[in-house]
Amino acid sequence: MRIFVTQANQLDLIFDAQAFGYPADLNPVQLQAAALVGCTAAVMERYAETAELDLTSTRLSIRWSFGSEPRRIDHYAIEVSLPTALTEARQAAVLRAAQHCTVHATLEHPPLIEIRQV
Repeated sequence: MRIFVTQANQLDLIFDAQAFGYPADLNPVQLQAAALVGCTAAVMERYAETAELDLTSTRLSIRWSFGSEPRRIDHYAIEVSLPTALTEARQAAVLRAAQHCTVHATLEHPPLIEIRQV
C-alpha cells in the first residue's frame, strides 16, 4: 500500500504488492494523536511568532485512553511544558492559542464520514 497526497485536502491510499508501513512505524491511532499534538504545536508556534515569544525548550506530550461500544479513543490529554522565562500571563495566552487547532476542532465537532464504492 502507498499513500499519496493528491490535493491539499485529499489523500489516496492505493493497494499494491508492497507491504504498507506507516511513517516512523506509527500505527493509525498514533498518527491521529500525532496530528492532534502537531497541529496544537503549530498553532502555538504561530501565536508565539506573532507575539514575539521564544518557545525554545517547550515540550508537548500526548496520552490517550480507549473507550468501548464502539472501540474508540475516548480521552486525549496534552501536557505542555512552557519556558519558565514566560510570565504567567504569556503562558496562559499560549495555552489559549493551543485550543484553536483545526484537528482539535474536528475532534470536538466530528465530521460526517462516508464510505462508498466508486
